[in-house]
Amino acid sequence: MNRLRDERVSFTLAGLLFGFIFPLGATFLNVVWVRRQPPTLVNMLLTQLEEPLLWIIDTSPFVLGLLALAGGYFAQRASRLAEQTQLEVQRSQSLSQELERQNQVLEERIAERTLALERRALFVEAAAEVGRAATSIYTLDELLPQVCQFVSERFGFYHVGIFLADDTGENAVLRASNSEGGKRMIARGHRLRVGEEGIVGYVVQRGEARIALDVGEDAAHFTTAELPETRSEMALPLFSGGRLLGALDVQSRQPGAFANEDILALRVLADQVSMAINNALLFEQLQESLEGERRAYGEVTRQAWRRLLGERRNLGYRYAEKKIGAARGAWTPTMLEAAQAGQPIRRVEDTRPALAVPVLVSGEAVGVLYLRKDPGEPDWNDEEADLVQTLSDQLSLAINSARLYEETQRRAAQEQLTSEIATNLRQTLDIDAVLRTAVQELGETFAAREVVIRINPDEV
Repeated sequence: MNRLRDERVSFTLAGLLFGFIFPLGATFLNVVWVRRQPPTLVNMLLTQLEEPLLWIIDTSPFVLGLLALAGGYFAQRASRLAEQTQLEVQRSQSLSQELERQNQVLEERIAERTLALERRALFVEAAAEVGRAATSIYTLDELLPQVCQFVSERFGFYHVGIFLADDTGENAVLRASNSEGGKRMIARGHRLRVGEEGIVGYVVQRGEARIALDVGEDAAHFTTAELPETRSEMALPLFSGGRLLGALDVQSRQPGAFANEDILALRVLADQVSMAINNALLFEQLQESLEGERRAYGEVTRQAWRRLLGERRNLGYRYAEKKIGAARGAWTPTMLEAAQAGQPIRRVEDTRPALAVPVLVSGEAVGVLYLRKDPGEPDWNDEEADLVQTLSDQLSLAINSARLYEETQRRAAQEQLTSEIATNLRQTLDIDAVLRTAVQELGETFAAREVVIRINPDEV
């Protein structure tokens, strides 16, 4: 294009020069050859003035040269405008392509950000679900498998495991998992040494999350035969009240399945899991404490009943032929069997259907409800047995309450007697009077045949 433009300019200048030289040459020949005059400037001008047509003819190449010059100039301007227009079109196309590329990049970023926000929203929703589960499930054996299954289903991780540190703090024990391989690992007692084995061991020792985008290149990854498809892994610590409970282990079949943003999102979920585990542990401790107190209370109750039964033998009543009397004689085999088994016994004794239901207090049989029908009557059915069992439960509560009341009354009487004796002893400051009062009060209180108080340090 530049070369063409330069050629146009050259030809235009050449035409202009030729158009200027041609009339000069023709006038010069006319003066010298036709007029036979010297070729002076005056003679050449006079020749042009005397013959106007010759002047017009001779100057026409010059005019044509000027026209060619103008044409070349405008052609050159048109060429430049075309070039500028083409450059502007190319620049517009480049800008359009750049805008399209930027729009595509922006759309990709928006899509990635939207996906990340949706993923984070899923983590937050999952954390809320775990938080709700923590308020309704109080045992680790039930809570942890549900958490693993929930996280796996919600986020598509093929293996989710929860490790808890043992009592020594030297091992992280796998307590729950959703995958079949993880369940086999639990069955064989899978554990990792803290700080020595696996990403989980690293996390439990340092208390910080770790990601292995390619487990084949991470030296900390612990390979197990039960999970051969693992390509990437992430583990997060489980804290509660500043105490490290264990780790949440997540594994994927895809390499590079986790990003640093996932740590922030999963940490919210891990915190909820930690809270749920801590609540379950506290509940178990509370249950153990209550069970210990229940056993202690039951033992105290049983000992009190043994004392009561030792003091009041043959305690019981019998209703027969519309009369109430004291129960005498040995217990029947059905009664003994019901008391020993701690459950109702139904059988036929001497052709009479019999039902024996133990009266249980704190899990120990303190008596038996024994009922018999007349010969030939139908056996005791389930409805009748359930009714008698309900009455036995109510009877056990009533007699235990009566025992507690009697024991409370007895203790109150003892405390009152002790207070009265102490009051009588404090009425005098004389040692002999105090000793005489003490001997008298003790003898009268216990109806003792003899009461002796000796104070003689030399004999001690």
